Amino acid sequence: MKMQTEIVRKIRSKEDVPDEDFDDMFPPEFRTHSNQHFTSIFIAKTAAQYLCFTEHEQILDVGSGIGKFCIVGALQNNARFIGVELRKNFVEAGNTFIRDHAISNVHFINDNILNVSFKGFKGVYLFNPFFELLDNKSCIDDQLASNKNAYDSYFNHVFTELENMNAGTRLVAYYTPEEQIPTNFHKVQSLFGDTLRFYEKK
Repeated sequence: MKMQTEIVRKIRSKEDVPDEDFDDMFPPEFRTHSNQHFTSIFIAKTAAQYLCFTEHEQILDVGSGIGKFCIVGALQNNARFIGVELRKNFVEAGNTFIRDHAISNVHFINDNILNVSFKGFKGVYLFNPFFELLDNKSCIDDQLASNKNAYDSYFNHVFTELENMNAGTRLVAYYTPEEQIPTNFHKVQSLFGDTLRFYEKK
């Protein structure tokens, strides 16, 4: 716990922390696919900095997993981060971590994104959250299996919710297909070969 506290302190102070050190704070069953499914600390910092353009807004992470993006973002910004994740064990691990380290501006919700309205959020983070449904080789565990119909349902819901958000809403898409972004979001910047894109709602 002492080492974890020091890692949290460093992130809060905007010091460099290796991704391996962060990932190692969680049990092995959550780290198996960290290289593929966890947002890196650098990307999390970059995305959160763009999304948190004013203080105290709410930021939504669709398919938050263990919560790495939300935790890093919450430690470095005053916004409130809400992560929605279908896997109960991931949500429990994330909420235990933020409770143990008194990180008060982040919360993880165990729910299906189809039940979630985006109303009230000022920023959204998408790290290709539904790709598992198209490729069994990318599945984290056996809780989800390839299912094109489910993918289409999630895609359509998120697309519609984004499309109806207020003007000025910001969006960061990481390894997320362009077709998942409504045309009323204007791309303002892209990095790393267009894999990390920054949008603002018109």
